[in-house]
Amino acid sequence: MEILKKVFDRYVIPEPNSGCWLWLGPFFKTGYGRFSVKGRTYYTHRVALQLQGVNIPDHLEVDHKCNTRSCCNPDHLQLVTHSENLKLIKARRGELKSCRRGHDLTNPASYWLYSGIKYCKECRKMRMKG
Repeated sequence: MEILKKVFDRYVIPEPNSGCWLWLGPFFKTGYGRFSVKGRTYYTHRVALQLQGVNIPDHLEVDHKCNTRSCCNPDHLQLVTHSENLKLIKARRGELKSCRRGHDLTNPASYWLYSGIKYCKECRKMRMKG
């Protein structure tokens, strides 16, 4: 668990306005943070809870109460069933406040909509620069 903490701490930065701990390392295509240790890949939000001593049963999922997939703050995470998680996701859809890198999405000029999903213009600019 010590090596997980070292890797985790290297890529997390607190965001003072929201209280989120933003993951600055690699991401899955789904927007969730990830890292690998000794050939095993970990979800950062799950590791955040495990480092706090929380056991995550197989039948539960981790929900981001802050609706920021890159957040690793254990205070912003909760364990829920799959059906609860789906209900929460549906309830929050359209209320996305930041992208996975923490850019503000509350201003319509900062994102574009495609199939009801907000895409961050700032992240696109970063990708285009190389």
